[in-house]
This record gives sequence, C-alpha cells and structure tokens, in this order.
Amino acid sequence: MKELTNIINNPEDNMNELTFYFEHLLSEDIAIEEQEDFLRKINKKGINESFLSSLSKVLINRLEILENISGDFIDTCGTGGSNLNIFNCSTLSSFVIAQAGGRVFKHGNKAITSKSGSADFLERSGINLNIDFKKIVSIYDSLNIGFLFAPNFHKSIRYVAKARKNIGKRTIFNVIGPLVNPTNPDFQIIGTSTSELHDPISKMLQQKNIKHGIVVTSEDGIDEFSITSPSKVTEIKNGTINKWIFDPKDYGFEYTSISEIQTNTNEEAYLMGVEVLNGKRCAATDMVAINSGIGLYMLNQVETIHDGISKAKSILNSGRTLLLLNQYATLSKS
Repeated sequence: MKELTNIINNPEDNMNELTFYFEHLLSEDIAIEEQEDFLRKINKKGINESFLSSLSKVLINRLEILENISGDFIDTCGTGGSNLNIFNCSTLSSFVIAQAGGRVFKHGNKAITSKSGSADFLERSGINLNIDFKKIVSIYDSLNIGFLFAPNFHKSIRYVAKARKNIGKRTIFNVIGPLVNPTNPDFQIIGTSTSELHDPISKMLQQKNIKHGIVVTSEDGIDEFSITSPSKVTEIKNGTINKWIFDPKDYGFEYTSISEIQTNTNEEAYLMGVEVLNGKRCAATDMVAINSGIGLYMLNQVETIHDGISKAKSILNSGRTLLLLNQYATLSKS
C-alpha cells in the first residue's frame, strides 16, 4: 500500500487506494487520531472531484436499497463550513417549496460547523427523526416533503462523528452529504461557503445526469442564495454547466446586515425559523423567499425566478408553512 500522503497528493492516480482508505476511515478499526489526520490532509490538499467520487462510491455501496421514488423532487442543502452561524435557511425553504406544491426529499444532519443543523431544527420542532423509510414516504405522499436523517441511512458515518467534531470546521463529509441523498434527486440546490467547491460538486452532479442542479456561494461566504450580497452560481441543466451571478437587488430586495440572519444558539435558530414560517417580515424571511422561489423555478412550478420568489413570498406571508411543519411533527409521531 502506498503512503497516505502520496495518495492524497495524487488522488486521480490512486483511486483504488483512496477508496480503500475511505473504507478504513468508516470502520471501527481506526484510531481517531488517524481519522483526523486523514481528514485534515484532504482539507489541506483541497476537496476535489476524485475525493468526492471515491467517498460517494463507498457510501452509496453501503446504502440500504430503497424503493424508487417517482416524479420530480428537489433537495435543498447547505454544506456548512462558513462558521457564520446562519439560520436554517435551506430547511425552511424546503417546507415553503412543499407548501407551494413542489416536492422535496431533504437529506440532512445535526450541526457540525454551525449552531443548528437541519436535524437540530426539525427535532426542536417536535419531529421524530428516527422513523423508517416507509413512514417517511407516507408523510412525503401526504405533505410533499420527507426528511432523511443522514445517520439513519449512512450508518457508518457515525465512526467519524467525533473526529469531525474535534476538527470543528468543514470536512469532506459536509460536502458529500448532498451527493449521497438516498433518493437520488434529479433537482438540487447545494450551497457551499467557498466557490472553490463549485467545480468539483458541479462535475459530480453532471456525472449523475441531474436534470437541474445549482451550486451557490454568496460573496460573503454564506452557503445559500444570500440577502446580504450577490451570490456566485454554477448551474447544471441538461448536461451543460453555466456560471452566473444572482443579485437580490435585481429582484426588489436590499442588502441587509449579516447579523440579521445569524443565530447564537439552537434555540435562537428555532425561534427565528418559527417566525419566518409564520410570516414575520424580516431579512430571514426574504432570504427564504429567494431560495424557495428558485427551487420552485427549478421544479418548473413557475415560469421565472421572479414568479417563484413572488409565490414564495405569498406563501410565507400567509403563515401556512408553519402549519405544514406542525403537521409533519404530528405525523412523524403517529
């Protein structure tokens, strides 16, 4: 076996060895210090397509076979790593999309690099995360949305949980999450805190023959379409990759301070989320309208992004999405 440093420095020439190391990483037979060293070395080299391809292969091969889900549905997911403690924008956006008639299978986890991950918010909202896939599909059929708690499907990621916590910043496991959604969605919005990840992620989506995908990073490092600045966008549609800039000012919004969309605790994130879904007029609500509106556009629920944002605004103003969240919680415990 070649030395690990050589494999990581030249991953495209050592794919078999790299896959072996990822298999080893996701097992009980490895010291936490070795796990941290491996993950830090990948971070130092830079997360690229070879690393993502190898790790996704390992995780997908270990995945339990799930029934095929018919129809068009989307996953909206930020990959974290900004350390900016932004509220749960993609999670809230997924419920707005569902309330508007789009369909969503969201794949997510608890926080690693932020104060509140999607699973933290949903659990605080009264949702039972530990239900089987049949039950999730039943809820999805009723409410247009299902949440897939990553550790319940990718069970071996528990072996790196402590190492990831110790590192305390984004690792390849943050980035891989959206690429190994068990339902394999044809539509995805993937947020990253650095545009350096756009090319490797977009190439992975292209290889998966995704119908319509977007990778997005705001100019101030938020892993969502932001209300605080323009955002860099890499769009994959029908096999073609295009890059463009989204500016909220082009859609009638003004830039806001980043402090208006930050939370310091899980409880603050929950309270802000409830206010947004209940229709409070604030910067966070505008940001959710942008992200969910773009999701509706991608799913062909509306003709233009303008139309999508307008529809999302109307739904948010009504407060109906909070009811949807509560309905999900009730069904998950029934």
